[in-house]
Amino acid sequence: MKDADECCGTTIFGCFPGARRKNKPSKEKVQPPEQHLKDSPGGSVQAFYRQNRGKSCRKIMRFNGYPNKVLLYPEEGWARSAVSSYWTLTPTWWNRSKCKVVEVTGTRKYTTLAKMVDTDTGNLFIVGSFNKRTDPDFKLCLTSDVSTADFNMGYSITGSLECGSTKNNSFQTTHFAVIRRRDFDINRP
Repeated sequence: MKDADECCGTTIFGCFPGARRKNKPSKEKVQPPEQHLKDSPGGSVQAFYRQNRGKSCRKIMRFNGYPNKVLLYPEEGWARSAVSSYWTLTPTWWNRSKCKVVEVTGTRKYTTLAKMVDTDTGNLFIVGSFNKRTDPDFKLCLTSDVSTADFNMGYSITGSLECGSTKNNSFQTTHFAVIRRRDFDINRP
């Protein structure tokens, strides 16, 4: 027979293990507010970093909201002049492995469909091509395994952009690519 203290006695169906009486004081220790922040999903930024480091890039991109803005910073060793631009990534609703890539450079926009390959180690590869004359093909390699310094700068996903030609198999790393966290991006509502 159960002890009267263990049963909540609030329903006709009997006792539920997780239920407590409202007028009885809890036997659990009350945690300090700092530990509540660590356990809650909307808690501290460092808890978010520990939970999402190395996780699926698709899940982090979905958490950030679509379209995701990819900021591109030119590599120092790249010999050509780099136009300041950014990309937006939006997965298609009809195919899980495709995404719409929009390159915005000044007032011009170039749009293409690309293939998304997600690995279980937290890496996402986006491969496609634009209809350009020079270096039409690209490989965007993203990872959620970011360093603490990059995370403190507001980046949840980092990676690199390689441009070139698949005919010649000549790709060069042209840009450093980052996606900002939702709470760090000032352009989001």
